[in-house]
Amino acid sequence: MQTIASLATKSGVSQPTVIRFCRRLGLNGIKDLRRSSLAVGGPPAGSQAAPELTQVRQWSDLLPLVVGNMRSVLDNLAITLEEGELQRAIELLERTRYLRVVAIGGSAFAARHAQHYLQRLGIRFASFSSLGEFDIGLVQYEPGDVVLAVSRSGDNPPVLNVASDAKRKGAKVISITSWGPNPLHELADVSLQTPHSELGLAWNHHILERTGQIAVMNLLFTGLYLRKGGRLTDTEAPSLPETVGL
Repeated sequence: MQTIASLATKSGVSQPTVIRFCRRLGLNGIKDLRRSSLAVGGPPAGSQAAPELTQVRQWSDLLPLVVGNMRSVLDNLAITLEEGELQRAIELLERTRYLRVVAIGGSAFAARHAQHYLQRLGIRFASFSSLGEFDIGLVQYEPGDVVLAVSRSGDNPPVLNVASDAKRKGAKVISITSWGPNPLHELADVSLQTPHSELGLAWNHHILERTGQIAVMNLLFTGLYLRKGGRLTDTEAPSLPETVGL
């Protein structure tokens, strides 16, 4: 995996030159450069290109199609996820008094996954994943509270409304979105971005993005588990009543 230092050495230029090159291309840094190269350069080194839906001709093609594409998402995530952002997210969750997770639609699956495991680490937790009437302005936050906002597109209005309200009231926002600029990514204090498939595994069904979201949730849980000395609570932390639908 190339770093700024290794790329500079192999190219025979200074590290600032590599950084300026990235910025000239409109990229924020080496991670964005990796993402761009993955978008046009095929699978990561050591992996095989995953088959496409149009290549499935018989039952034996189904397993390589699904598992191969899921593996490709995880390979790309390992290359492009910002380790510094992941560490910051884990540190925020470790210190939080209260965690609210907001996700709707397909992303709600990742929120339920997080709730099941993070509660076992003693985190007070509420998750909201269904549409309904609610006055967001009634929700109160204290310093140190965290909102984990999950949206594949990063521009889902209900998720953005909750995250914006929480940040105005002093809570920290951790976002999980797909690659690239989007409103939720710009709003968040910590942004974790996952590989994005333009068309999805099947047309307009973005199940591969869920693979990346679940992997990020697993990273958060495992990091917290290790920070807490590998000790799980005997019982889950109390779950707050679901008073909001989003």
